[in-house]
This record gives sequence, structure tokens and C-alpha cells, in this order.
Amino acid sequence: MRTPSVRNLAVGLSLGIIQPKDAVKWADSWIMRLDDVPYWLIEISTSPNATSYDLRKLLPIDSVGQGPTEQEFLGAMAVRFIDHHDSLCDLLPLMYDRFCSCEWTEMTATRQEIYVIDDEFDWDRTRATKTAHGFLEQFLAGGIRLIEEIKSEQTMDDNPH
Repeated sequence: MRTPSVRNLAVGLSLGIIQPKDAVKWADSWIMRLDDVPYWLIEISTSPNATSYDLRKLLPIDSVGQGPTEQEFLGAMAVRFIDHHDSLCDLLPLMYDRFCSCEWTEMTATRQEIYVIDDEFDWDRTRATKTAHGFLEQFLAGGIRLIEEIKSEQTMDDNPH
């Protein structure tokens, strides 16, 4: 049996859509299925009080990859905002840092929408919340799909497809 892919888990932990307790369950499920268990899985499994940051540090570096894509990032923000009801006050700085506080050469539709939400947030938080909901809603299915991919690795049977 192949060992688990950790990229989705790393992305989910870094974006706050997978909680540390879920990562521990994920590791436990893999330990039960593997004959030759990698040490990093045991480390995660035995770290129930670790933070998301601490757990990401236990993952093999070469498996984590470049980080979340734009679609994964926005999908995670959509899940946190629409499904988990996280505050726009908490999410807006993350979106602004990712898309606006970086080097860029052109104005994209995503960047423009985040600027609008940020401007509205300063003078009418209700309107900013509605605008953010409308914008993020289009990415919600992708965020849910990412979570389902991670969780499906917990329940996968031993037969490769």
C-alpha cells in the first residue's frame, strides 16, 4: 500500500480548514493500515495537543510542495467564512496579504474584488460581509472538495483504484 500524500493535509492545516485533532485522526487511520509506518506519521499521531503550525513542521518537507494554489486558498477562505462562520475581520487580512500585499504587475479580478471588500470593510462592515459572501461563494465547492479529499484518505480501503 502506498503511503499517504501529505500535501492536501499541509494545505488544510495551513489554511485553517483542517484542525489539529483531525490531522491526528488522519495519521491514526494511516498507521492502522500501513505495514511500514513512516516516523512522521507516528509523530503526528502522538501529538494531540500540537498546533497546526507544529504539525506542519512534522510533515516531510519534500511532500508538502509549493503551498496552496489560488483556488485552494480561496476555497479554504470560502469554507471558513461561509460554512465555519469565521469572522471577515480574521479572514480579510489573510486574503489581502495573499493577493494585494505582494508584488504584482496587473490588476486581476480577484485582487480588485479583495480591494473592494477591504474598502467596504472600513466604512460599512455589513456591506463588506455581503460582498465577501458573494465573492467567496463561487469557491466554496472547491474548498469542500479539498476537505473531502483529505478526509477520504482516512477511510480509503487498501485496494488501489
